[in-house]
Amino acid sequence: MTRAGLSCWLLLCVVGLGQARPRSSGLTPELPECLAQSVCGYVQLNVAGVNAEQLCRCPDDAGCPLVWDPLDGRTVSHGNDQYKYCERSPRLSVCSTEEVVYSSYVEMSFATSGKLVNTARVHCLCPPTHIFAQNQTKFHQYNNGVTSMAVSSLCKPPPTCDPVESDACMAISESFLTGATFLKRDCACPVGRYCPSDLRMAADRVELPKGVYYLMNCA
Repeated sequence: MTRAGLSCWLLLCVVGLGQARPRSSGLTPELPECLAQSVCGYVQLNVAGVNAEQLCRCPDDAGCPLVWDPLDGRTVSHGNDQYKYCERSPRLSVCSTEEVVYSSYVEMSFATSGKLVNTARVHCLCPPTHIFAQNQTKFHQYNNGVTSMAVSSLCKPPPTCDPVESDACMAISESFLTGATFLKRDCACPVGRYCPSDLRMAADRVELPKGVYYLMNCA
């Protein structure tokens, strides 16, 4: 991740940190209802353990399975990331070149800071050696105080990080509200170097009202 891409990552952190679910069960924030075949939640296994974020509320009190389980029939997996569904997960084909693997659409109210719409979809199966590379981001500000953000990602092999350009190999976000921690890898370190996860080695730290994110450079 280059420094030029920080503004978009910062907004994604603002959108996501406030409604990450605790590692253990607890009260669910008010969430918009899930649409058919949309992702209801996200679970990641990382150095901080199993962390989960609920995106929307399943209709009919079906419940979103925010547990690490690749065999529950309600999961699409990508490496250590699991995308959860209210009902049975869709059957997907392996991603083709330049195919959108993941798309999301969020509407937020300026008055309440709450999410009115939060829809995410996985469109194909991405190999675990590849990453979800951000392809396009669109913002729109409506006259009624609602802001929308649409993001699409492609399934790509990770590029090699450029130390000269200070590329961040990974971004780490932490929620003050729940303690949930999520890692996002953006590039592969050159041979002989590695991407650290120790926050004491962070190249940059940005504190937000509801959380903090760190940028990690190759060491």
